[in-house]
Amino acid sequence: MSASIYSNSSFTDTPYGLKLQRTITATGTTSITDIPAGINRVYAIVIGGGGAGAVPPPLATATVTAATGNGTTVTYTANNTFVVGQTVTVTGLGVASGTTLNLTGGIASASSTQFTVTNTTVGVSSGTGTATAGGGVGGGGAGGYSAGWTYVSNSVTVGAGGTGTATVGAGAPGVSSIYGMVMAGGGAGGTAGVNTNAGGGAGGATTTSGTSSSISYTGAPSATTGQVGYASGGASTNNPSSGGVSTGGGAGNNVPTSTRIAPASGIGIITGGGGSAVTSGSATGGAGGTGDFYAGGAGQTIGTGAGFGAGGGGAGFSSAGAAGSSGNGGNGGDGGGGGGAATGSGTAGSGGRGEVRLYF
Repeated sequence: MSASIYSNSSFTDTPYGLKLQRTITATGTTSITDIPAGINRVYAIVIGGGGAGAVPPPLATATVTAATGNGTTVTYTANNTFVVGQTVTVTGLGVASGTTLNLTGGIASASSTQFTVTNTTVGVSSGTGTATAGGGVGGGGAGGYSAGWTYVSNSVTVGAGGTGTATVGAGAPGVSSIYGMVMAGGGAGGTAGVNTNAGGGAGGATTTSGTSSSISYTGAPSATTGQVGYASGGASTNNPSSGGVSTGGGAGNNVPTSTRIAPASGIGIITGGGGSAVTSGSATGGAGGTGDFYAGGAGQTIGTGAGFGAGGGGAGFSSAGAAGSSGNGGNGGDGGGGGGAATGSGTAGSGGRGEVRLYF
């Protein structure tokens, strides 16, 4: 077979001058019986299924009986179940002196009888008020990416993406894809829990499960560090997933005092979904990661306060991620991670299905 050189950058041709002959996207294991006789080896690009986003718990409320702001910290007295890292909105308090303590901010400390917010307001409240706390969750990780030469196989397995649900908890992982000796792991599901700030990790190049990253080359970064690599790790507080061939999901409940903006997923060929997140001024979900060829979906803005907006789906290998909408996380493109759902409502985004492409 003579090699040709192609100048375009599409997926039609490989650097070896081979033509794309088969694209398999039907999930599950199927037979391939139509590869011509005499073709013994093929070049395969294999994408694992993306992980689904997670769903945060409903908003929690408490009655505030007193509040005091000393210029650095506002302390609220209230029987509550809040946790550090949630965003809380306080309404209804009167002003005994100073400035109103009806504020929105990240919870800096919490016990069963009080919680604090870091804020420069000075004042003392009167009467009672209501505190409402919410949190975000992680978007799903991208499916793994793997490519190489392999002997012809008479079967192929395409991994399904994790299915998003409306049930509170972590997102479902994606499923691995495999053709011959080329395998790509499924993306991890988004992280649940308002105080666990990581998004889903990216699928590894050789793992057979979608529960964590597994990276196949010497010197690869840890699956949890968010560094550049063959498959980057999941995002964490103030540490978004960095660029890689496939990247982790966007962070969820990331609430710095100044901006309260959750980082989006990192950049790669395929990427993770955005987390359910709050920004200053509006509850906007994190955008899905931007891929080399397709864009991630936008996060959803649902208003101010403790409610967190749904995240966008991550960019896929051959399709874009969907935007978050009506409290629902956006679905990932093929292999991309799903976005996290909005606080207390909506369905998490599903991970994109895997894909196998054969060139000969």
